[in-house]
Order: sequence, then structure tokens, then C-alpha cells
Amino acid sequence: LREILYKRNIKEEKEIKKFLFPNVNDISEPGKIANIEKATLEIMDSIKKKERIFVYGDGDIDGIGGVYFILKFLKEKKVDFNYYLTHRLDDYEIEDGLVNYLIKENYKIIILIDCGISSINFLKKCSENNIKAIVIDHHQTDIENLPKGPLYIHPFFTSEKIDLSATGLSFKLFQNLMSKYPSFCLNDYICIVGLATLSENLNLIEENRIFVKEMLKDLKYSSIKGLNLLVSRFLKKENFEIDEIKIKINPKLNSPGRFGKPEITLNLLFEEDEKEIEKLLREIDQLDKKRYKITQEIIKKIERYEGIEDRFLIFENLPESLCGIIASRLTEKFNLPFFIASKKGNIIKGSARAPDDFDLYTEMKRIKDKFLSFGGHKTAIGFKFSIENEKEIKEYWKSIKVKNENIDEYFDIVFDIKDIKPEIFEYLNLLKPYGKGNNPPVFLCR
Repeated sequence: LREILYKRNIKEEKEIKKFLFPNVNDISEPGKIANIEKATLEIMDSIKKKERIFVYGDGDIDGIGGVYFILKFLKEKKVDFNYYLTHRLDDYEIEDGLVNYLIKENYKIIILIDCGISSINFLKKCSENNIKAIVIDHHQTDIENLPKGPLYIHPFFTSEKIDLSATGLSFKLFQNLMSKYPSFCLNDYICIVGLATLSENLNLIEENRIFVKEMLKDLKYSSIKGLNLLVSRFLKKENFEIDEIKIKINPKLNSPGRFGKPEITLNLLFEEDEKEIEKLLREIDQLDKKRYKITQEIIKKIERYEGIEDRFLIFENLPESLCGIIASRLTEKFNLPFFIASKKGNIIKGSARAPDDFDLYTEMKRIKDKFLSFGGHKTAIGFKFSIENEKEIKEYWKSIKVKNENIDEYFDIVFDIKDIKPEIFEYLNLLKPYGKGNNPPVFLCR
């Protein structure tokens, strides 16, 4: 076990204990993340002044989970608030016109979750109109272009290296807000952070490992009734692995947003009435089955498509909300980047995905000026562009060099068959949960 951990650069006694026996108490203090304390004071001051607060989040589980935390706090404090969840049918960047609505309705603060970091004009307009923006996001951006004024809760602004989801960052703010009211039990909410961490395919190390390990332990017993019933319905067995969450739970939480109804998932997290939860679960299941059916049909067509070798595919009648899923499935299958988009009139909108060892965001950022909107992570981007730029973007995509070499088989340690004893599995279980950044160990028997 020590040898496996040593190879993974976990060497000190303290590090080893923390890795093998992660504990909720090992979650770092929220104040270590830049601007959390400032954002807390802004929100508390706004509540004191009885000001209206607007919450704006992305409509996938990472955005919804973050919105849930902020709304949970605002509801408890009986704040006058409103919210909006984007969905896969919306544009990637926030329209400047939202500022006019905020002014008209007398909102003094807008909290943006899992979005907003690339909406430069919108953020500038907020500052010009004395609307305080708190941006909780983890998408990549050029820090030097960000306007001064808004508070940014983002991994780029933190000196210590963190790799949290937007829900993870929102949880940190929630944790800080709740510290002013110690009667709350934060453990009840960690499973939502674990779900978002898996959905965003983040490295399962450090705090992300704690969130996911706690989620696997507590998900079936969550005090969030809707989540509890969802998991009981679709994960029948007592113990389950990460892959089962990725296949059976997260797609269901994300499907409503793909059909323009992300509030269904948010309502599931808040709802207490069992009959209402049953209705929501039926609707979620129907949307997920619809998503699965359409996606499978399209992928089968694409695999027979003559132009698949370019991995740059634009379709007339493809539901744009499914572009990201399709690109992800193809990337997983072929271990290559894929660019999938839907064309409506003169506008093309879609997503691209890439394997973990390929920096898609940096490659595509070089032609950022060709897009009407553009943003994302290292291995995933969303975009919109005019048909006039299609040829140029395609030529650039084809010019990108992509390696697809077979890597020599990796192994952790040489191990003789005679040394395999039942107790070894007990030790190996301590290495779980396996996932990105923490693969299952491989033994070589010569």
C-alpha cells in the first residue's frame, strides 16, 4: 500500500493517513479561499439593509447544487430574493439586458454560480450601475481582462492550488455564512458537493476525495428527502461505486436542464412532500429516458457518417442541448477531441470535448475572436459562432495536432500471485473511491 501511494507522490505519514482515512474535519476553512470573507460580509450587510438579492446559476448539477446552497441560506434568513437557472438552450454568456431587469426590480446584489466569469460586458455594466456581483465560477478565463468591482470566488484567485467545482466553491461560501449561525449541520449537504465533483470530472484528490467518499457513504441516508428517494429508486443495492452514480444518478439530475427545465432538479432538492417528490421523480425519469434515446440514435448515425474522421460535425436538426453529451461519448470511445454543433439559420452553437491529456480550451482560445460566445474548461468548451466563420474554424480545428498513441501498459508494482491473500482487498478498499486522479492500482505478475 505504501509503495502504491509513494508512486502517486503521497509520501509523508500525515499525507498517507489523510488519504487513506479522509475525514470531514479535514475540509479546510472557507476563509482560505480568496474573497469568501468579503462576499460573506457583502451578503450579511445586504440582509441587514433588507435589500433584494438575485441568484443566477447554470442549469446542470454543478450550477444547481451551488444555487441550492445559496437559496437555502437566503430562505432560512427570510431574504427577499429571486433566481434564474440557465439551461443548455441559453447562450453561454449572460445578456447585458439582465442588468436593466435588476435595476428595474431594485436588486442590489447578483450572485452568479457556475457561470459569469466570461461575461465581461455584463459584469462591467453591473459595476457601472452599482450592482454588486459575486461570481462563483471555476471555468477558465483571462484574469487580466476581468473588470474590477465584482468579487470573484474562483480557483485562479487563490494562492493555494484548489480544484473545486462551482458547487464546492458555493459550499465554502455557505459554510462561511453558516458559521455565523452554528445550529446548522453542514454534513447533511456534503453529498451534493460529491455529486457535482463527479459530474465535473474533477481529480479525486484532497478535498474532492473527501466530498466523494462522504457522498458514497451518506447518499442513501441523506436528509435531503428528494435526493434520498431518487437514490433509493435508481440504486437498489446497499453499496455502490462511482460509475453507478455517473451512469444512474447524475444524468437524471442533469436531464431536466437539457430540455429547458432545470428548476425540476432544484425543486427536487427543496421539496419535502413525498407525493410531490414522486411527481418530480417521474418527470425526471421521463426526461432522462428521452435524453438517452435521442443521444443513442444520434451517436449511431454519427458513427456511420462519412466525415467522422475530421471529428468536426455540424448538424441541422440536432438538439443543441445534447451536443456536449454526444461530444463526450465520442471522446470516451475514440480517445480524441470532438467538435459537435447544431445549425439554426446563420448561427451555429454547440460543444467540444477532449481527453484529459489535451488542453482544448487553450487550443481553441487562440481563435476566440471567431466566436460570438466562448468558454469552458481544459477538456470541455461551449461556443456559438456565425456561419460566416464556419470554414475558418473548421480549418483551424483540422490543423490542431492530436496525439493518439498507445501508451505502454502502466503498473503500480510487481506482485507475485502467491502473495495474493484475502486481506489485501481490505487494504485496497482504503484507496477507494477510484476515479480521475486516483485510478485503481495495477499489479504486474511476471
